[in-house]
Amino acid sequence: KHYLYIHYGEFVGNAGRKMHCFVEKLVDEMIEFNIVEQCQKEEYVYSILCIAESIIWFVTIICIGIFFHILWQTVGYLTFLYILRRRTGGYHLSRFISCYSCSIALFVMIYYLLHNVAALIQVGIFGGFVVSGIVIEIIGTVNHPNMFMSKTEILHVKWRARIIAAVESSIVIILWIVGNRGMVLYLAMAMITCAALMVLAIGLGQEVKET
Repeated sequence: KHYLYIHYGEFVGNAGRKMHCFVEKLVDEMIEFNIVEQCQKEEYVYSILCIAESIIWFVTIICIGIFFHILWQTVGYLTFLYILRRRTGGYHLSRFISCYSCSIALFVMIYYLLHNVAALIQVGIFGGFVVSGIVIEIIGTVNHPNMFMSKTEILHVKWRARIIAAVESSIVIILWIVGNRGMVLYLAMAMITCAALMVLAIGLGQEVKET
């Protein structure tokens, strides 16, 4: 597998630059103690930064959920989104600060949508969920430029994405039937978000064709 690593020196703000410098120093220490080889430095810097970003994003969303008194709905949304998006891929912004800001804005928008007008558009949300499930089952995975997957690799990832989408769809439908609408709307929105990001990535040409 061949990787194209994003250069994280593009981070905006002192916090981003300090994080990047800290991670580089950490990896340098790992190289010095023969834990990591010099040729693997960029890969480890990239991986550790991705983990740090994910933690910052996750903790921030959880804090917002606690503030809005929707902790369990937030956990459900993040779980569905994270598990599915890892396989489906989708549109990515080039800078962490941009991705982070948009993710926070999206979640707050979802909260206001579900708690202010959800009663009027529940059927529309469920319809969007059904369409999203179909989109994910058809497309499977968007091969992002960060990771040039071979034809064999992309087939395996697509298979996993479709299985996960089917399982998540089943959970949403069951909860919808039993009447747990408070949770099911957030789970449905997680799948809608994944499908929308896939379509956006393809529409904006952010996809690598299978090789």
